[in-house]
Amino acid sequence: MFKRGSQAKHPKEVRENVVYAPVEGEMIPLGQVDDEAFASGSLGDGCAIRPTDGTVYAPVSGTVKMVFPTGHAVGIVSTAGMELLIHVGLNTVEMNGAGFHALVSAGQTVQAGDPLLTFDRAKIREAGYDSTVIMVAGNGKDFPPFQMRPPQTVAAMAEAFSF
Repeated sequence: MFKRGSQAKHPKEVRENVVYAPVEGEMIPLGQVDDEAFASGSLGDGCAIRPTDGTVYAPVSGTVKMVFPTGHAVGIVSTAGMELLIHVGLNTVEMNGAGFHALVSAGQTVQAGDPLLTFDRAKIREAGYDSTVIMVAGNGKDFPPFQMRPPQTVAAMAEAFSF
């Protein structure tokens, strides 16, 4: 089911009101992202992570709604109905898929911790782009206010926020 040797990182206990960190790295407030659309929250509330690894995991259990053809972004609807966009990098769509490899497809059911995509951090850097992974809930206003975790270094599948 998973390609390129990516291993699942399932949390010990999956809670429906928790969104997990999709990648390992330094979690930062969305407002610190160097992209006005994400930083302003106009695309939804969420968080960003400066990655130290190149595998993105499903932050929730649910259904993959879309995978960008370039492999740099995935949309998931959680079992609770939250619509999440996981976007790797800033302006990385310009790379036309170089350095990205989608491991899932639209319509696929995933469990929290299943690998979604891989990316080459060095290739992104060499192309002159920022590899920050951004995760936003487009319909976050339909849920109770998010309880965000403070900025910190996180392991993939650590709790990012709850509602």
